[in-house]
Amino acid sequence: MMDLKKCKEYLRIVLAMENEIYKQKRLMEDLQRKIDSLGNSIKIKSPGVPIEDIEEPIGCGWYGCFGLGLIYSCVVFSAFISFYGWDLDSFSFITATGLIPIISFAVFIVKKIKKQQKSFHDSQRRVNEYSQAIDMEKARVAEENRMKLYFQAEWKKVANLNAASRETLDSFYALNVIHPKYRNFSMVASLYEYFDTGRCVALEGPDGAYNLLETESCKARRYFAPTGCRQKESICSF
Repeated sequence: MMDLKKCKEYLRIVLAMENEIYKQKRLMEDLQRKIDSLGNSIKIKSPGVPIEDIEEPIGCGWYGCFGLGLIYSCVVFSAFISFYGWDLDSFSFITATGLIPIISFAVFIVKKIKKQQKSFHDSQRRVNEYSQAIDMEKARVAEENRMKLYFQAEWKKVANLNAASRETLDSFYALNVIHPKYRNFSMVASLYEYFDTGRCVALEGPDGAYNLLETESCKARRYFAPTGCRQKESICSF
C-alpha cells in the first residue's frame, strides 16, 4: 500500500496523463472538423445557355440585304412604269407608297438585329462569368486539398501520440492503485484535489477519498435533480 506522498504523486501523474489525453482528443476533433470542411466543391449554377448555341447573329445581315433588295426592286419597278407612259406624279406616288412599308420593315430589322446582338452579348457575358467561376472553384478546391493533406498528417501524428498516451495510462491503471470505478478524468481530478488540499490522507476507509467523493457526488445529484425527485428522496430518507 502506498504512503501519502507516493499516492499523491501517483494521482498527480495519472491526472496529468488524463488531461493530456483529453487535450489530444479535443485537438483530433478540431482537426477532423477542418478536414471535413476542406476540399468540398460547390455546385455553380449554369447560365442556362449551351456554349455551342451562342453564335454571332450573322443571319441578321441577310435580313438587311433582303430589305435593300426590296427597296431596289420597288425603285426599278416604279421607273419601269414611269418609262412606259406613267407620269412623274404616278412614279412619285408609287415610290412613296412602296417606301412606307419598306422603311417600316427596315426599322423592324434594325431593332431585331440590336435585340439579337444584346441577347448574344448578355449570353456570352454569362458564359464567361460561369467559366471564370468554375476556374476559381477548381483553384479553391485544389488549394484546400493541399491544406487537407497537411491537416490529415497532423491528425495522424496526434492520433499516434494519443495511442501512446493511452497505453502509458493503462499501464499506470494496471497497478490497481485506483479502483476501476474511479478511473476517469473527473474522478481522478477530485481524488487528487482531496489529497492536495489535505482533506484526505488515504483512498479507502470512512474518511478516505472514495467515501468523500461518493458523498459529494450524491449531494450534487440531489442538487441538480428535478424538484419532484428531491422531495421524493427527502420523504424516503425518513
